[in-house]
Order: sequence, then structure tokens, then C-alpha cells
Amino acid sequence: MRTNLRVFALMLVMLVVVVFTVSGCSKQQGVPDADAIKSIQSTIEGNTKGYTLKSPIVIVEKGKQLPTGDWPVKVEYTVSAKDGSTKKETMTYNLSPSIDAMGANVWLAVEAK
Repeated sequence: MRTNLRVFALMLVMLVVVVFTVSGCSKQQGVPDADAIKSIQSTIEGNTKGYTLKSPIVIVEKGKQLPTGDWPVKVEYTVSAKDGSTKKETMTYNLSPSIDAMGANVWLAVEAK
């Protein structure tokens, strides 16, 4: 009888551990800072305005997930134009999960309107 009770208690503890582990892993916590900066830097450097990034990108604020599934991230950085003038920018980008041509998970940054 004691053996059955111990087995039942052990199974119950294992079930609780599995439930907490699965629920903790399934929650999406947002975009990691390194991925956000990499994605935003790629967007800035690939724009058609011809700006060059002059300072590191600093994350000012991370927003809550939007109903569309995007994650808003407010950043600050300095860019220079072709004529040599520089300006400090504070922009909000919406980051959305995507898959690149190689099948890897990436984040796409789009300037928030």
C-alpha cells in the first residue's frame, strides 16, 4: 500500500513539473535585444535614403505584443547623410517573426507609422 502511494505521489509531482515546464516554454517573451538590434540595423543600412549608421543602436523601450503579432521596439541611433551631416533619430520599429530563404527564423523590422 505504501509503495502504491509513493508511486502515485511521484507521478503527481512529475506531472506538475511537466505542466509548469511546458507552460513556461510556450510563452513568447518578445524579441531578444541582440536579434532586434541586428534586424533594425539591417533595415537602416538597406534603406534607399542613403543614410549611414554612425552610433550603436540603443533600445529605449520594448512594447507589448500587438494583436497582429508584431513586437514594437523604440530605438535611438545617429545616422549621417551623404553630405556629411548627422542627426540623431528616435524611431519605433515593429518586429515580426519570419523565415528567411534558408529556412531560419528571423525578425523583420518595419518602421512603425
